Amino acid sequence: MGKIRRAWIEIIHKDKNITTELTPYLQNFEVIDNLEGQLDSMKITLLNKGNKFMQKGWSFSKGEVLEFKVKTLNWENEIEGEKEAGIGLFYIDEREYSKESAVIKGVSAPLQSLDVTHSKTWQSISLKRLGEEFSNKYGLKFMYLCSRDIILKNLTQEKETDFSYLNKIAQEEGVKLKLTCNSLVLFEESEFAKKEKVATIDLLKVIDFNLVDKSSDVYDSVEVKYFDVVSFSEKKVILTAEELKGKTGGTTKKTLKITKKPASMDMKTYALKKLEQLNKRQKEIEITTIGDRNIYSGSIFEIINSGEYNGNYLVTQVTKTLPGFITKIKGYKIED
Repeated sequence: MGKIRRAWIEIIHKDKNITTELTPYLQNFEVIDNLEGQLDSMKITLLNKGNKFMQKGWSFSKGEVLEFKVKTLNWENEIEGEKEAGIGLFYIDEREYSKESAVIKGVSAPLQSLDVTHSKTWQSISLKRLGEEFSNKYGLKFMYLCSRDIILKNLTQEKETDFSYLNKIAQEEGVKLKLTCNSLVLFEESEFAKKEKVATIDLLKVIDFNLVDKSSDVYDSVEVKYFDVVSFSEKKVILTAEELKGKTGGTTKKTLKITKKPASMDMKTYALKKLEQLNKRQKEIEITTIGDRNIYSGSIFEIINSGEYNGNYLVTQVTKTLPGFITKIKGYKIED
């Protein structure tokens, strides 16, 4: 007879595996993995009997790093054996204590990058080089997952934290920023959508789901317009949703209007990326299911037994909770 199916977390602190020491006190662990807009975060709740986790040798200091992995035994079938998947590295930024519990929270970015503002200008720099500059500053690895080289002109960072500024600049060009596993990643979602699926989810077998099919934020076309002080003339481009798909024609009945000059000065690409950002999330889903160690933000999964909503979806957020290993997945349908 195979061993009983189970899942647990591995915890590494200062290059030492402390899972055995913490397991008797572990009440709950939650990690939130975001594709964009927010830092990944974790929260671990420990039994604080006798104020144990307030004592020297057992307390965790702010700024320290905790690494987590999820391990499973016979999770998919009774002969699978032991498997593991990385969850991430987190910098402790908050501690909360009571008579019953100690709650340790962390985020996926170095704390000094979140607290200190900077000012600087760049006359001309690529987005890739800007990302490298900030990642090197904080000792992070760097990945650039974009199909194009984006050249930026006349940038000014004024009393802003580095990553909030970089995120703002990247988003203006249709590029997303993610801090994860001691790495800074700049990426285009369209590149992720080309990947192979990591899982198939049967909507008849999940704990719960909520699917929204909307039209309120869907546009037929986009117009970008601004006044160029150098040539003293108005610059304007109008593109339709059909042109976004590489086709011709289309309608301009419902137009997204933008009055801002792109930092890259590439108005057509800027317009298409803005329209793409809004239109791609027409069908969004949130699923609660038994844990899947392979699903992460930016991965692709397939939905079946959902009629017209069958197909591939891109994950925008994953929340994993242990013990019990429950997973909540948010994503949107990738349209053909």
